[in-house]
Amino acid sequence: MVIVRLVGGIGNQLFQIVGGLSLAKYRNQKCVFDLGNYSRTGDNYFRLPVISLLNQLDVKTTKITKVKLVYYRLCDLVFNRSIYKKRYYNEALFHEPYGLFMVKPYKQIINSYFGLAFGFEEVNNLISTMNKMYQNNKCIVNLLGTIKNLSPGDFIVGVHVRRTDYLKESQIYLNLLDETNYYKEAMSLQVQFNKNTVFIVFSDDKKIKADFTHLNSQFKIYFLSDIYNSEDITCTDLEELYIMSNLDGLVIANSTFSLWAAIILSHNKSNNSIYLPSRWYKNDVFQKKFNDFNFNNYHASFKKVAI
Repeated sequence: MVIVRLVGGIGNQLFQIVGGLSLAKYRNQKCVFDLGNYSRTGDNYFRLPVISLLNQLDVKTTKITKVKLVYYRLCDLVFNRSIYKKRYYNEALFHEPYGLFMVKPYKQIINSYFGLAFGFEEVNNLISTMNKMYQNNKCIVNLLGTIKNLSPGDFIVGVHVRRTDYLKESQIYLNLLDETNYYKEAMSLQVQFNKNTVFIVFSDDKKIKADFTHLNSQFKIYFLSDIYNSEDITCTDLEELYIMSNLDGLVIANSTFSLWAAIILSHNKSNNSIYLPSRWYKNDVFQKKFNDFNFNNYHASFKKVAI
């Protein structure tokens, strides 16, 4: 039995879901999703939508509060059939990228950030499930309608800026807005590609509008927070991710949240523009793992912007 402990944010959990389902299929075993970490953190705002998604996928869930773990390095299991390299860690290292965890005896727990252990069939099935789940979602339908009416006929590109938690871990993560010219470069490239481009800024930072003023005079920009205020609605994080995936293009952050929006967008719409930063981390060890991730497995149109 493959047991997947869901940890981290929405983007990480989506990788964990497809990783667990892929591994279970590869080993011809059942897959169960462990929600034990949910009870410790208590933030259900973004977790309840994930539970709804698991229900739509028709998979089983459980809660394991304490486990003794054996860690295995996983190197592209599905595609290369690589052999596991055993290492031992404790539960505090659940956030180690590409981690595969095993509970003695005979049970496996997987935790993956970039999710090397997954097959395209599981990715496509997850996306198809989300498409069906959200096709008549009131919040998504209303918000997308409002966004498209802001500038009818123009090419609409979402811009994701992640800052709040990254500012607390500034030794690891790059603050792309304050420390690089990534957003200006990516948006400039997009306008060169299509001069009729409108940008919609998505962010977890309530101060983002004030900090984006240096770009307002150069590009046509709207902020999701303003649209929320005008419509008097608020979507969940997973709904926001799906809204981003329904635009014409994306300038993603160094975040698996908008990376998943880009993956869904490239799956659903062939005529798209997707930009991502060439560097995600200040930490060279983590950056090497990012460099090893082949984004062209999803769509050859992903454009890395040098920073």
